[in-house]
Amino acid sequence: MPSITIHALDVEIGGVRYTLTPPVAPPVVPPPPAVTVDANLFLVGGQSNMNNCRSFLSALGLTTFGFSEGAQPISYWDVGANGWTQLAAAIAGKNTAKAFVWFQGETDGLNGVTTAAYQAKLTDLIARVRAITRANLPILLTQISTLEAPFAPINAAITAAAASSGVYVIPTSDLSWGDTRHLDNAGATAWAQRVKDRVV
Repeated sequence: MPSITIHALDVEIGGVRYTLTPPVAPPVVPPPPAVTVDANLFLVGGQSNMNNCRSFLSALGLTTFGFSEGAQPISYWDVGANGWTQLAAAIAGKNTAKAFVWFQGETDGLNGVTTAAYQAKLTDLIARVRAITRANLPILLTQISTLEAPFAPINAAITAAAASSGVYVIPTSDLSWGDTRHLDNAGATAWAQRVKDRVV
């Protein structure tokens, strides 16, 4: 049997010396820095109601980043579509925002989009928004008008989506509307205050 001699980092077996490689400890990865949320910073998206209401958020001293365009279906915010391209460019990296606020769905209701179809697209949109901001970004989904029957499936989808963690509904059925689809100034003022005050 060959003799075995152990040196500091070597082993000699039968006169042949082998160098041992000491175990290497895995690198210590520091935790990501904590995010300090800016209670006055909101990210926004949607169609004409968001276009009209955004200034009411500003009137409360809030800063907003986002993109909205009237008369557009939620598919306008699909990957590769102009709505998503514009929205992503406006909000990417803004991970200190208090929440992302969505106010959209009238066009989809008028087009006969089902609850399941709208909810699927909305859930996908929420995931993409969080992927480019922060994973636990609160989402505030605005209930659209309840004054027209075709909007009911969209509001049902919004309610269903809010069952997910960190997703909330901003109710509007008790607010004042200028017509059957758009909040008037008083309604928009009250909506903006609800967005600002929502505990998330």
